[in-house]
Order: sequence, then structure tokens, then C-alpha cells
Amino acid sequence: MAWWNALDEGGRRDWMQQAGNTGCAADAWKAYKRAAAAENWSELASKAHVVDAASRLFGARAARQLWQDLGLPPVGKSPGPPDLSLLHYVAAFVEARLVADCRVGIAARQLHKAYIEWADEMIAPRLTLTRFGLLMQKTGIRRVAGRIITYEARFK
Repeated sequence: MAWWNALDEGGRRDWMQQAGNTGCAADAWKAYKRAAAAENWSELASKAHVVDAASRLFGARAARQLWQDLGLPPVGKSPGPPDLSLLHYVAAFVEARLVADCRVGIAARQLHKAYIEWADEMIAPRLTLTRFGLLMQKTGIRRVAGRIITYEARFK
């Protein structure tokens, strides 16, 4: 093992002691890897603490930028830009089933459920609620944010 051979006598003794004096270089290697992982977690926790403080002092945008600047790993997954090749399905659904009307609103989940039923009838792709919502923004039906997201439309 190259790592073991690169150590001097004192280094071998130290890592072997941390491994419980088993006499096996593989156990010393495992002890070394555990220590390296703990050090990495400690460094990661320190950086995350700094980002948390930046968030409280300067806001979320500054904290996100600092997170990237510190080289911390990406978190979560954004849905990304909508696949506009699917837009014609949502537009066809809107044309077939909806009328824009600012006096009423349809809850996003209810509208998505109606789309799924329509898609099954028309043999169109089923879209997730998030993807459907991203594409609905391109149809001209106004989205109203609130505790419950609604769209200013009514069913035909």
C-alpha cells in the first residue's frame, strides 16, 4: 500500500495506535480515512456556519453566493427551465378546457388534476405539478401566488 510505505516510522506508529494496534496496515488506513472524513466534516460545518451568519446579516442571495464561493457542494435540484417542446400540450389543454377569467380562480392542484385527466384522454404526456406550473406561465393565464396558488381562469 503506497500510503503506508510513504509514512515514516513515527507516522506508522501513530496510525497503528489509532487503529488499536492490530498490526494490520489496512486497519491503520481505515483509521486515517475516518480521521480525514471527520476533518472534512468539521471544515464543512465551519463553512456552513459562516454561510448561516451571512444569511442572517446580508440575506439569502449573499448567502447563496458565499456558499458557491466557499466551494460547498450543490444542494437540492432545481426543476430547470421548462421543456418548451411540451408547451403545445399545455396550450392545447388550455384552449380545450379553460377560459381566462380574472373574477374566478382555479387552484393549481385542481387545474393539474384536470390536465392529467385530459392528458390521459388525449394520450398526451403526464407532467408533474411543478413542470405543469412552469409551462402554464407561458400560456397567458395569470398565476396568483398566495397560500394556495391559483390561476385566473374557469373551466369551459
